[in-house]
Amino acid sequence: MVVRRSYFPVLIVVATACAGLSRDELLAGKTCTPSGECVQGYTCVEGICERADGSEGVSPHPGGAGGNNGDGGDGPSVDGSEAGDTATGSATQTGGAPGCTSATIDPCSTIPRFQGAQTLDGDDSDVCALPTFAIDFFDANDAVLEHGTTVPESERPESASVRVGWSPAGLHLFITVSDPLREPARLVSSVWEGDGVEVLFTSSGSKLDGDPATDRAFHAIFAGAPSLAGRVTTRNGVSSISTLNATWYETSVRPDGYVVETLLPWTDVTPSSGANIAFDFALNSADGQPLGGVGRDAEALLRLAPVSTTSPCLEDPKPWCDTRTWCTPTLE
Repeated sequence: MVVRRSYFPVLIVVATACAGLSRDELLAGKTCTPSGECVQGYTCVEGICERADGSEGVSPHPGGAGGNNGDGGDGPSVDGSEAGDTATGSATQTGGAPGCTSATIDPCSTIPRFQGAQTLDGDDSDVCALPTFAIDFFDANDAVLEHGTTVPESERPESASVRVGWSPAGLHLFITVSDPLREPARLVSSVWEGDGVEVLFTSSGSKLDGDPATDRAFHAIFAGAPSLAGRVTTRNGVSSISTLNATWYETSVRPDGYVVETLLPWTDVTPSSGANIAFDFALNSADGQPLGGVGRDAEALLRLAPVSTTSPCLEDPKPWCDTRTWCTPTLE
């Protein structure tokens, strides 16, 4: 299925950046000089703060270098049996810990219960018992929205492997994206314009009227770069966007893509086992245009269900403006 979206209305909200910057954060217009502006193991290379080992760095979230808590240590963890917010730490990805699974799920059918404690640090060892689902641009099961692009779907290299689970605290996700040429957005106000991922859900999948505001939906967009994520609020087909709470996620980059680890809280009633929620996921793709021409050219969707009645969207029903296009999985 191929449909087209003409625009995404937003209210601009400018995000701030920290001092110890990686190459990705140059997108926010930040540079350095050799006089010592780079911190915590970064050096100034050609006007850009990079890690001393030459690799791209990780954005200083709270709990990381330059974060709000100031200690540079790992952030606190969240027990899957307790409700509440979480916090982040420094981010590197590892895996293969005892108890990890290679099992897969259909997240449109069921979402498993997360047991244990999750630390948002970019390390999947505490969530690797959760099964995964995959999404890309050449799987016939994934709907694709095009945005004026001429690149065939089969030539888009991006793909994502997603671990997902639920607890009273919210939705737990560990998202590993393969993307050999990242072109992320630069600003929170246009965070969807570039490579990234989107998570959409609401705590009840029954009696949806379609409008994300009245259905108390949560819509988060994570750019394929550190410290750049937004929360979208949509009512009657009109959206505004604000900076996503930095204690709810951690994003790190790798040579072959990027990793997003997040715990997003329920926005309405806390669901229980056996309940149905509404859920969707999107993988955004940019065509690798030069810096200065970044834009989203296509998105692969987990679900784009048909809507038979009038939609609150200003155009054809889409996930960002009509919750009835989402999956309605059962919580295990």
